[in-house]
Amino acid sequence: MQSLYAQYPPERIVPVNILKKGDLAQRIASYSWLAVKEENKHYTAILIGDLRHQWMQDLACSIKSNNIYLVDDGAVTVLLYNFVLKPADFTIPISMTVSSPERQEMARQLKLSLGMEVKNKKIEVFSIYPLGGDKVLTNTLSVLRNAFPPNVRMNKEWHFIGAPVSEKGLLSEQRYFDLLADAMANYKGYGRAVYFSHRAEDISGKQGMLAELGFSVEVNNAPYELILTQQGRRPKAVVGMHSTSLTNVKILFQGKVPVTCYRIPEADLEALKSQNVMTNLYSLYDALMCFYSKLPELGINSKVLADQDCPQLAQ
Repeated sequence: MQSLYAQYPPERIVPVNILKKGDLAQRIASYSWLAVKEENKHYTAILIGDLRHQWMQDLACSIKSNNIYLVDDGAVTVLLYNFVLKPADFTIPISMTVSSPERQEMARQLKLSLGMEVKNKKIEVFSIYPLGGDKVLTNTLSVLRNAFPPNVRMNKEWHFIGAPVSEKGLLSEQRYFDLLADAMANYKGYGRAVYFSHRAEDISGKQGMLAELGFSVEVNNAPYELILTQQGRRPKAVVGMHSTSLTNVKILFQGKVPVTCYRIPEADLEALKSQNVMTNLYSLYDALMCFYSKLPELGINSKVLADQDCPQLAQ
């Protein structure tokens, strides 16, 4: 978004306060007014940032435009492509919950009564991931790559991109500690180990563990890739879990920096088949497997920490 704003400064910004709770009519009314306000305008394109939010689809299908694009929303784009867009033949709006036809029709009538058109429209995808098909435009991160300082030497450091997996219950704290210890053992010859914390991590509770392993910790408000570009940093290796940053780094350095993804063990993945994320169209298991399926195509190494690699499990 920073690159988009820099090249195409917005003529106007319209704040919209989206209601997430309460009566269905009130929730729809919290954004339907924008479609009415824009009814006499015609746009070359509309960009949707997250298909999982119904209000974005409704506005895109009510405001006149030549094209609608789903801009890359990280690894979830692969999931949406496989489980939502392809089955719908790339036609929106798509209900992100499995509900009765009667409820869907009631919602549609409410939107129409509030001045929205909500017409069926085709959508294309703008993505960093190799998805294939004529509905996908490839994002090569050309703006980011061109912004990176030329002739930068490789820094004597390797990076681990933090993940809030223990906070979200995907891995135990001990399991995550073992994973980090394994990474430290594998990359100890790569120079200084830097841990980039995730915004959703409880980093204060991990400082001692990370210091014990030998990591320097960096807390930044900007995305990891922008930090590298702004500071002209080119690490000797990048390691992490299911982070879109792994894909971005692979593209940013055009495959010249080795990237490794630690996968959640199959035994732990099984429990995620019943966990939904924002919708009941797919599970958390589906989301992770979609991301893992693209690793070979992207040239990203993958590793699963076996029980024998974990001291507390091997005893």
